[in-house]
Amino acid sequence: MVKQHVCRLLGYPVPDSFRKTQPRFPGQLFDTYVQKSNNLQVWNEELAPTRRYVLIRVSGRDVVTKVKVVTGDALAQLDTTGTLTQKYQARCDAGLQPTELIVAADTALLRPFTSATADLRRLATPVSHPRSGELLPIAVLFKRLAHLVNTIFLRHGP
Repeated sequence: MVKQHVCRLLGYPVPDSFRKTQPRFPGQLFDTYVQKSNNLQVWNEELAPTRRYVLIRVSGRDVVTKVKVVTGDALAQLDTTGTLTQKYQARCDAGLQPTELIVAADTALLRPFTSATADLRRLATPVSHPRSGELLPIAVLFKRLAHLVNTIFLRHGP
């Protein structure tokens, strides 16, 4: 449900199903993490420096309270364990603001491929691999996803 809402906010058509890919949104090179705690755990893969990570904080009442967007290279600096294990773990300070763009710009390697005017509605799916000019800059991505705050996602399933 969250992935569908993310698609709408970014301007993508919502696919019937989401393929399991890494990252989950290859069309914008980001993964989403929806969680109720500040302790991000990335399992079974290393952080990618140019990948974006969208951290969506949900309250006990299933209301989005915070949205943070960060690049992998900046996220790696938050590592609290200093060890490489089966999972990556970083503690994110909740802060006072409901949204936070932790880094203002994508990495220099990714920047030439971004476009603030990319029209994602004309793309077939958010899980297709992007071409040059189809990636939104991290600041635009953040601005659109900030609208998730105060959205309620009722839990479905166990």
